[in-house]
Amino acid sequence: MQATAGIQGDVAVDTANAGSLTATTDTIAAAQDLEGKYFKAKSASVTSGGIISVKFDSGALNGQTMTLTPTLNAAKNQIASWKCTGLSKNNTLPSGCR
Repeated sequence: MQATAGIQGDVAVDTANAGSLTATTDTIAAAQDLEGKYFKAKSASVTSGGIISVKFDSGALNGQTMTLTPTLNAAKNQIASWKCTGLSKNNTLPSGCR
């Protein structure tokens, strides 16, 4: 998802630096400022484990929360992919989740 690309990148850097799945306090705080076409500031969050959640405030996904969960590589030190869950309408999924 384009709107969360920066936070996903931050989580990936945090994970590579730590050698395990993590998000620093700076990354967690930065997520609160994230805004997108269909969600306002403070609608996005990231856990210390790197899981990103976005609650949609408008559009076809209004009221739903999308969760982006990182999957580590075989060595468990880098993010290999992200899995999107939590949305009820597959045809309205952001392109990065398809």
